[in-house]
Amino acid sequence: MGVNVRSTINTFVNDGLITTTKGVHWSDGIQINANVKTLKNTGTIQGFSAPIRSSGGTIESLINEGTMKGESIGIYMSGGLVKTLINSGTINQNNSATWAAGIKLQNNSTIENIINTGSIRSNAFGISVTGG
Repeated sequence: MGVNVRSTINTFVNDGLITTTKGVHWSDGIQINANVKTLKNTGTIQGFSAPIRSSGGTIESLINEGTMKGESIGIYMSGGLVKTLINSGTINQNNSATWAAGIKLQNNSTIENIINTGSIRSNAFGISVTGG
Protein backbone atom coordinates (compact mmCIF):
# COMPACT_ATOMS: atom_id res chain seq x y z
CA MET A 1 0.00 0.00 0.00
CA GLY A 2 1.26 3.47 -0.85
CA VAL A 3 -0.69 5.68 1.59
CA ASN A 4 -3.17 4.52 4.24
CA VAL A 5 -5.48 7.27 5.54
CA ARG A 6 -7.05 6.30 8.87
CA SER A 7 -7.78 9.69 10.43
CA THR A 8 -9.33 12.95 9.26
CA ILE A 9 -7.38 15.00 6.72
CA ASN A 10 -8.35 18.49 5.60
CA THR A 11 -6.32 18.63 2.36
CA PHE A 12 -4.23 15.92 0.66
CA VAL A 13 -2.41 16.95 -2.54
CA ASN A 14 -0.29 14.66 -4.71
CA ASP A 15 1.78 16.33 -7.40
CA GLY A 16 4.39 13.57 -7.60
CA LEU A 17 4.20 9.78 -7.78
CA ILE A 18 2.44 7.38 -5.42
CA THR A 19 2.83 3.74 -6.45
CA THR A 20 2.71 0.13 -5.24
CA THR A 21 3.77 -3.17 -6.72
CA LYS A 22 2.09 -6.48 -7.44
CA GLY A 23 1.92 -8.98 -4.66
CA VAL A 24 1.60 -6.54 -1.78
CA HIS A 25 -1.57 -7.08 0.31
CA TRP A 26 -3.98 -4.26 -0.54
CA SER A 27 -1.81 -3.02 -3.39
CA ASP A 28 -3.55 0.37 -3.59
CA GLY A 29 -2.00 3.75 -4.22
CA ILE A 30 -4.15 5.39 -1.52
CA GLN A 31 -6.51 3.55 0.80
CA ILE A 32 -9.00 5.76 2.66
CA ASN A 33 -10.84 4.71 5.82
CA ALA A 34 -11.56 8.20 7.19
CA ASN A 35 -12.94 11.63 6.28
CA VAL A 36 -11.00 13.75 3.79
CA LYS A 37 -12.17 17.24 2.86
CA THR A 38 -10.14 17.55 -0.36
CA LEU A 39 -8.03 14.95 -2.15
CA LYS A 40 -6.35 16.40 -5.24
CA ASN A 41 -4.09 14.59 -7.69
CA THR A 42 -2.05 16.48 -10.29
CA GLY A 43 0.64 13.80 -10.49
CA THR A 44 0.37 10.03 -10.84
CA ILE A 45 -1.25 7.55 -8.47
CA GLN A 46 -0.94 3.92 -9.42
CA GLY A 47 -1.80 0.76 -7.59
CA PHE A 48 -1.71 -2.82 -8.70
CA SER A 49 -5.26 -3.20 -7.35
CA ALA A 50 -6.52 0.41 -7.46
CA PRO A 51 -5.03 3.92 -7.33
CA ILE A 52 -7.75 4.97 -4.85
CA ARG A 53 -9.71 2.63 -2.56
CA SER A 54 -12.31 4.05 -0.19
CA SER A 55 -13.62 1.66 2.44
CA GLY A 56 -15.58 4.19 4.47
CA GLY A 57 -15.75 7.80 5.49
CA THR A 58 -16.54 10.83 3.37
CA ILE A 59 -14.44 12.56 0.72
CA GLU A 60 -15.98 15.96 0.07
CA SER A 61 -13.97 16.73 -3.10
CA LEU A 62 -11.95 14.19 -5.10
CA ILE A 63 -10.15 16.06 -7.87
CA ASN A 64 -8.03 14.34 -10.51
CA GLU A 65 -6.05 16.52 -12.91
CA GLY A 66 -3.30 13.93 -13.37
CA THR A 67 -3.24 10.18 -13.95
CA MET A 68 -4.71 7.36 -11.90
CA LYS A 69 -3.70 3.89 -13.11
CA GLY A 70 -4.97 0.62 -11.70
CA GLU A 71 -4.58 -2.93 -12.90
CA SER A 72 -8.03 -3.97 -11.62
CA ILE A 73 -9.95 -0.74 -10.94
CA GLY A 74 -9.34 3.00 -11.28
CA ILE A 75 -11.30 4.24 -8.24
CA TYR A 76 -12.84 1.59 -5.98
CA MET A 77 -15.43 2.36 -3.33
CA SER A 78 -16.70 -0.26 -0.91
CA GLY A 79 -18.68 1.85 1.50
CA GLY A 80 -18.38 5.57 1.97
CA LEU A 81 -19.32 8.74 0.15
CA VAL A 82 -17.70 11.08 -2.34
CA LYS A 83 -19.69 14.30 -2.56
CA THR A 84 -18.04 15.57 -5.76
CA LEU A 85 -15.65 13.81 -8.15
CA ILE A 86 -14.03 16.12 -10.69
CA ASN A 87 -11.89 14.45 -13.35
CA SER A 88 -10.03 16.45 -15.98
CA GLY A 89 -7.19 13.93 -16.16
CA THR A 90 -7.11 10.19 -16.83
CA ILE A 91 -8.57 7.38 -14.74
CA ASN A 92 -7.36 4.12 -16.28
CA GLN A 93 -8.02 0.45 -15.53
CA ASN A 94 -5.94 -2.02 -17.48
CA ASN A 95 -6.92 -5.68 -17.38
CA SER A 96 -9.44 -7.88 -19.13
CA ALA A 97 -11.49 -9.04 -16.14
CA THR A 98 -15.22 -8.83 -16.84
CA TRP A 99 -15.85 -7.15 -13.45
CA ALA A 100 -13.17 -4.45 -13.85
CA ALA A 101 -14.06 -0.75 -14.10
CA GLY A 102 -12.62 2.74 -14.31
CA ILE A 103 -14.80 3.64 -11.30
CA LYS A 104 -16.48 0.90 -9.27
CA LEU A 105 -19.03 1.45 -6.49
CA GLN A 106 -20.15 -1.42 -4.25
CA ASN A 107 -21.74 -1.99 -0.85
CA ASN A 108 -23.93 1.13 -0.66
CA SER A 109 -21.17 3.51 -1.81
CA THR A 110 -22.21 6.87 -3.22
CA ILE A 111 -20.73 9.49 -5.52
CA GLU A 112 -23.21 12.37 -5.49
CA ASN A 113 -21.76 14.37 -8.40
CA ILE A 114 -19.39 13.35 -11.20
CA ILE A 115 -17.94 16.06 -13.42
CA ASN A 116 -15.79 14.49 -16.13
CA THR A 117 -13.94 16.48 -18.79
CA GLY A 118 -11.07 13.99 -18.93
CA SER A 119 -11.09 10.27 -19.66
CA ILE A 120 -12.27 7.24 -17.72
CA ARG A 121 -10.90 4.12 -19.43
CA SER A 122 -11.54 0.45 -18.83
CA ASN A 123 -11.44 -2.82 -20.74
CA ALA A 124 -14.83 -3.69 -19.17
CA PHE A 125 -16.92 -0.86 -17.62
CA GLY A 126 -16.19 2.87 -17.45
CA ILE A 127 -18.38 3.15 -14.33
CA SER A 128 -19.90 0.17 -12.51
CA VAL A 129 -22.44 0.39 -9.67
CA THR A 130 -23.33 -2.86 -7.89
CA GLY A 131 -24.73 -3.88 -4.53
CA GLY A 132 -26.56 -0.74 -3.52
